[in-house]
Amino acid sequence: MKLRLTRLIWLGLCILTAVLISAMPISAVNRSILSPILSSIDSSLASSKALFQIALLRPKQEPLPTTVRDPAAYGSGISRTLRMLSSSTPVSANTVRILFYGQSITGQDWWLELVQRLRAQFPDAHLVVENRAIGGFASPLLVRTAEQDLYPFYPDLVIFHVYGDEQNYEAIIANLRRRTTAEIVLASDHVTWLPSFSAADDPEQLRVYEWFNQHTAWLETIAQQYGCELVDIRTAWEQHLKAQRLSPQDLLRDQVHLNAEGNHLMATLMASHLLHPAAAQNSQIDQRVSDYPGSELNWQQGHLSLEFTGNRVALVATPLPADLIHSSTILIDGQPPSQFPELYALTRASSAPGVGWPSLLQIRSASPLLLEDWQLTIRQVSAKMDQFQFDLSGSQTGFDGSGDSQHPFISNSQRILIQPQDWWLEQSYLFTQQPVPLGFQIRWRVEPLFTDLYRSPAIPTRTGASIDLLAQNLSNGQHRLEIISKSGEAIPIETIRVYHPLP
Repeated sequence: MKLRLTRLIWLGLCILTAVLISAMPISAVNRSILSPILSSIDSSLASSKALFQIALLRPKQEPLPTTVRDPAAYGSGISRTLRMLSSSTPVSANTVRILFYGQSITGQDWWLELVQRLRAQFPDAHLVVENRAIGGFASPLLVRTAEQDLYPFYPDLVIFHVYGDEQNYEAIIANLRRRTTAEIVLASDHVTWLPSFSAADDPEQLRVYEWFNQHTAWLETIAQQYGCELVDIRTAWEQHLKAQRLSPQDLLRDQVHLNAEGNHLMATLMASHLLHPAAAQNSQIDQRVSDYPGSELNWQQGHLSLEFTGNRVALVATPLPADLIHSSTILIDGQPPSQFPELYALTRASSAPGVGWPSLLQIRSASPLLLEDWQLTIRQVSAKMDQFQFDLSGSQTGFDGSGDSQHPFISNSQRILIQPQDWWLEQSYLFTQQPVPLGFQIRWRVEPLFTDLYRSPAIPTRTGASIDLLAQNLSNGQHRLEIISKSGEAIPIETIRVYHPLP
């Protein structure tokens, strides 16, 4: 841009000089002096002709097109997240958990720019951000990997985009609503091809183009049904292309994925919902998350009892000096949270050779889990890389059985279940041509969604208020939380936060 402006200024000076020279009497002396100047002007005029043509043809930069039909709708589906971001202060920083989920488009660099903008706009908020997108995994696959990736993370905000069939797409959104209180941003698909609406259009490309348009309309229905924030990337993208006289390929590095300019546009369109001035005005109280302020809690000789309705409960506290740290026993319905089998979560299986795909799409359990690391070791591999035999062991359970990829596997302890359709080593090999070696290990672990013994946060390790999980993945109903201080005194609590997914 600076170079173009410099050339335009130089061209203007050349024209002005030519006008002044034309008014001068041309003697032989003058002609010999001015000849090099006139030659230079002629050269500059010739070389800048194309620049003037481009400048005249290029449209002026217009504001980005809106991603909603009603500007007042910005942020209406993510009001709790916006309130937590905007209300954070240096002395009261809200923790906001954000999860990006989808496939390769979700994993591109636009999400990093979006997070950077959020941190700049809300410097006092404590953002916990993860991107668990899996390239190439459309909705029929993500509906299975979501069991380990999505629901245990229990984000405040999910930013979601995926290709694939609509039935599995909706199943993921329905599960998020049923099992978490996460607010959800749905993004429609960007434009990879534009029709001319002439006989020259490829019929198959036109069919795909129309399907994505219909899918965008379907997303509007889903967003309304499940109370999500829809970012209509597709409509805004097409408007931007036409306004700037760009082809879809100008924003792509291949037939689908975004180049640098495309990533920037995607980040900007997504940011409009999280940073738009109108968005904060839509910040309303969300009945799915309730706070019980510490000043209103009724302690009796170091014992607190609170009845609540939900499937998750957490404690927000201010860090204390090391000599004032308190320890407390946590009980849910009269039991330590560790006694609830549903409060243990299996993590995603480690990646297949040469690609970031999980070796197993999903792992289940049929008996109570222990907090431990698991290791599956490949013992035999078929020549086509489509059949595998293995041994399984856990760091606490020990050896837990042998099996193969062709049949359902139930470990000796029944702590691990693997279905044949969840093996992804063959598909990984077909994609990478990198064989699975004998002795290849697939790893995962069991993580706690609970706290039996709570310790107040310490000042050296925390800044601002911290939020500590007490219990998650309880049955979504009535429960009783008890906090029993070992000192016999009330512990300092800012608030107890209860999460209640609504149908």
